Amino acid sequence: MMNIVRVGVCQIPEIIGDPPAALAIMLQQPKYNSYWQG
Repeated sequence: MMNIVRVGVCQIPEIIGDPPAALAIMLQQPKYNSYWQG
């Protein structure tokens, strides 16, 4: 979870409110997707 917070600091409230949705939103963004893909 720390990686998610560090990568999407501006989305911390969303992550706290609804982790699956916030993660899905982040994965839909190319720069975050490439981060998770390595």
